[in-house]
Amino acid sequence: MNVFVLNAGSSSFKAAYFAQRADIVDSDEPAWSGEIRWGSDAPERSELTWRTPTESGSGHCSIGDHERAAALLFETAIEHASIAPDIIAHRVVHGLDEAEPAIVDSRVLAKILAAAELAPLHNRAALAGIDAGRAAFAEVPQAAVFDTAFHTTLPREAAAYAGPYDWFAREGYRRYGFHGISHRYCARRTATILGLNLDRISIVSAHLGNGCSLAAIAGGRSVDTTMGFTPLEGLMMGSRSGSVDPGLLLYLIRTGRASAAELERILNEESGIKGISGISEDAREVLAAAASGNDRAVFAVDLFVHRLIAGIAAMAAATNGIDVLAFTGGIGEHAAEIRNRVCTGLAFLGVAAPTADARATGDREIGPVNAAVRVVVIEAHEEVAIAIDAQHLLVRAS
Repeated sequence: MNVFVLNAGSSSFKAAYFAQRADIVDSDEPAWSGEIRWGSDAPERSELTWRTPTESGSGHCSIGDHERAAALLFETAIEHASIAPDIIAHRVVHGLDEAEPAIVDSRVLAKILAAAELAPLHNRAALAGIDAGRAAFAEVPQAAVFDTAFHTTLPREAAAYAGPYDWFAREGYRRYGFHGISHRYCARRTATILGLNLDRISIVSAHLGNGCSLAAIAGGRSVDTTMGFTPLEGLMMGSRSGSVDPGLLLYLIRTGRASAAELERILNEESGIKGISGISEDAREVLAAAASGNDRAVFAVDLFVHRLIAGIAAMAAATNGIDVLAFTGGIGEHAAEIRNRVCTGLAFLGVAAPTADARATGDREIGPVNAAVRVVVIEAHEEVAIAIDAQHLLVRAS
């Protein structure tokens, strides 16, 4: 079976092609992968990169929207990998109450569009990818794999907000949670590399990138998470604030200091690591500035670590203690300084300081094997997790 995966970010599009696989597994590498990244200030300087097991390429292109980015990825994959997908699968950030992957039809399209108000950049990007898939391969079925689906197992006390009862019971105002594809993949890989039974362990998965979230995972099921009704709640992120006292936001609106539209922009684009440091949303740049003594960069890193330690401790409480702490995502995989500080701050939970070489790569255990809480780093591979779901979906439908 051949599966083509599209993974839309707010200003990027990743793709991967898994070819001639009878049964795709978590450790599989794609036959072709590609990515387009662009900046809002200079879309004409977008960068396209792609690779196969034997060759790679890169170049600049003029891309400022997701549909053209997805179309270019299809063109590049056709040219360099002669793709012939049996199914095209899409990461969809918000699926409301959808608990399983689904073949894209009119009902699923309506659900993705309905949820776009809560995750406008990501869901509309997924719809653009679906349009591009239809244009490139009109007869090939498409699948939607929802980031929120993994968190539909949250117990109601973890999912509900303490507003009026009808908010939760009737209106659907609840914690949906996000990064579910990554958290689910991370949990599976963690159990595999440690030789543990996923059904019998508790894990806190820390997905740390431009977007950041935690998941408390017990027996392979999400029982608590930090993101909520939208991807804005929870941890401090690259340019997103994470949780803020709603009273502060009401005060800013009531006193005319900011409109709702201005707050939406500020909280999503001008806050977090970028807003505190005044440098960048890229943690690598901010860590470098902090190392050189930049006070605001130091403050941004300190605040990020403080919020992360507190969040992991809260997730550990949701599972009555944990067996494994797993780091994933760009920061989780590469920022050894942050991992070390977090583990040190969680010593009271039984987390030991990492002992592995900080320059190592790949899925690996970085703490002592005899620690009360083992610590691992898992490379984020959402595309392979999406491909597995799409393959199973197509088999069931055939």
